[in-house]
Amino acid sequence: MPIFVTTGNGASSLRSSSSGAGKSTLRKKPNMHDKTSTTLAVISHYYDHRTQQHRRQVLSQEEMLLRYISHIPSRHFKMVRYYGFLSNRKRGELLPKIYVALEMEVKTKPTKPGYATLMKQFTHVDPYQCVLCGDQMVFSSAEVGSRAEVLPAQRREKLEKKRWLLAA
Repeated sequence: MPIFVTTGNGASSLRSSSSGAGKSTLRKKPNMHDKTSTTLAVISHYYDHRTQQHRRQVLSQEEMLLRYISHIPSRHFKMVRYYGFLSNRKRGELLPKIYVALEMEVKTKPTKPGYATLMKQFTHVDPYQCVLCGDQMVFSSAEVGSRAEVLPAQRREKLEKKRWLLAA
């Protein structure tokens, strides 16, 4: 949200921007009790979802800081994200009962793809298809060092050697 600090004559003296839903402006506001001093006020523009209208809020600097600081937990405060039927301990047994009571469908997690599916998507090659004969393989172990391009040549050499030995 853009923050503008304006001086008494209306000229902007400081600008900084950050993302946010509303827009805040810091402006000098005359102090009603003391005619000589002025204080800065924070003017926030936001959308009120209850009334479906854009609203404007004027706060003093101290009030705005107190509202921000109220969201900071105390030191060593233990934050609890889920409690009750959403707590980690009770969720597995109570959440399906809540779905049944509210007549909702129980959401199931999609299954994670396996090794072969991920390899097919990444390399466009079936890791369980034999590079020599093209049949489906059953995974038994992995061997480091042999590349798929070298295996057919090694297979041919072994077959030729076997044929030579059988012929002799």
